[in-house]
Amino acid sequence: MTCSALLAAVFCALAEANKIRQVVCTERGTSFDIGSNRRCQSVVMDKRMAEILGDASLFGEVGTSSGTVEADILATSKQELFHEGPVLFEDRKQIYFTTDRLGNKSGPDQHVDLMRYSLEDGSVVKVKTGIPMANGMTKDNDGESLIITSQGYGTTGGAIFKYNLNTMQATMLVSSFWGQNLNSPNDVKMASNGDIYFTDPVYAFEQNFRSGHPELGNNVYRYEASSGTLSVLEDSLMRPNGLVLWEEAGAVLVSDSAYLDAQGNPLNPHAIYSIALGEGAPKGYRKELLFVSPAGIQDGMALYRPGKLLFVGTSGGLAVRDLCTNHMIGFISTPNPDNANGGDATFSGVTQVLVPDKPGPGTIYGFSQTSMWSLKVNMPSISACETRTEGGDSRRLNSNPLIV
Repeated sequence: MTCSALLAAVFCALAEANKIRQVVCTERGTSFDIGSNRRCQSVVMDKRMAEILGDASLFGEVGTSSGTVEADILATSKQELFHEGPVLFEDRKQIYFTTDRLGNKSGPDQHVDLMRYSLEDGSVVKVKTGIPMANGMTKDNDGESLIITSQGYGTTGGAIFKYNLNTMQATMLVSSFWGQNLNSPNDVKMASNGDIYFTDPVYAFEQNFRSGHPELGNNVYRYEASSGTLSVLEDSLMRPNGLVLWEEAGAVLVSDSAYLDAQGNPLNPHAIYSIALGEGAPKGYRKELLFVSPAGIQDGMALYRPGKLLFVGTSGGLAVRDLCTNHMIGFISTPNPDNANGGDATFSGVTQVLVPDKPGPGTIYGFSQTSMWSLKVNMPSISACETRTEGGDSRRLNSNPLIV
């Protein structure tokens, strides 16, 4: 099979070397062939990815006929509304998320809106919070609040807020480190004990909506809810961006997107690192390279814990990585809904993704700036990474040192 121009050359090479093939999808139930270059999902995968998509027959030797998977574009906009921070509240049948910067991006006249999507009627509405330049979000352990990063605005520094969906009240949790203002907190996750982990790059100053100069470095933080203590976990990343917390492995996974700030300079990082949390923290932290993004920069990430899979939004699409082997098992090229009437479609990246949290049938929700889409999946479950016996020794099939 000849690799489609829809994928970067690196994925074509991957397909040829590993007998991974491309699969055509459908949009709103209507099948398009790959040659039409319509706005559909196209997937590069191995057998495990086929099983996730619910049809093991989709995987075969290179050159066999392709199958189809159904994907739906749920909402579109001419503005970049579908950007960051998606949080699903199943009981409310709602997804909350934030827009990209709206307004004049070359000057200070910019704003960000917090939005709500209804899974019942498909409506998208604005939620007024009073939080300046909201970005990353996560669900609070109380199940009825959002933890929201504020990137700050003008002379106001960045901060972390708690927003209660019932009372519609926002409470600031932390805004400084030893009296120095945070830069522009980007992504955030909450641990089971209530601790909050977040990234704080200097994007606000580079993107013209913060005045003055940064007071702190590009840091990754942990905020201890019980004591109100803020600690720096890592200070060596150039632009810490997306973040996921993997408590079972005692690690935080963080993407470094500095590649973007140099207009695609390959000398700058576009990689994901693991920060292992040692005993007696903050002592014992260590940073290790997990992998380099194969398609431009990577942004938001989602961890599927039961299957030990990491879903990574990149500027080329959605990558799926097996954390047991630290290998990519699938890649989904995402559509640009602006091209609705044929011709050569352009493909947008994925800024954020939501994945199911339990095995079995479920739905992946993708965010691609001007569109929000969904994909039905069948999520796997493994209790531990596979082992094998070599010379009488039992060893893990695992190149990721974090997994124990």
